[in-house]
Amino acid sequence: MQLSDEPLEGSLVRLVLVSPDEVKILAAGERLEWFAEGYPREDDQDAMTLVSRTLEADRRWSVRHIIRRSDGLAVGTIGFFSGRLRTTARPRSATGWSRRPAAWA
Repeated sequence: MQLSDEPLEGSLVRLVLVSPDEVKILAAGERLEWFAEGYPREDDQDAMTLVSRTLEADRRWSVRHIIRRSDGLAVGTIGFFSGRLRTTARPRSATGWSRRPAAWA
C-alpha cells in the first residue's frame, strides 16, 4: 500500500499529517489557534507517546488531524498508531481515531 505525506482530501474533512512539533503540543495537552474547543482530548494526548516512535520510522504511517472543511478547525485524530509492523508475512498496523464529542453538532 502506498501512502502520501500530502493531506488526504474528503468532501467534509481534510486529513493532515501531525508534524513532530504538533506531536509535542498534543502530548502536552496544549492547543493551537486552529484546534476546535475540546481538542486535543486525553486519548489524543496518550496516543502521541506511540506516535513519536512511528515518526522516526516513516511519517506517512503516522497520525493525521481531522480538520473540518466547514471552518478549518481540527476536531480529532485518525491514523496508524504503531507504524507498519513486519512481524508476519503480511505487514500490519494498529489504527484508531478520536474526535471531540460535539465535532459534527
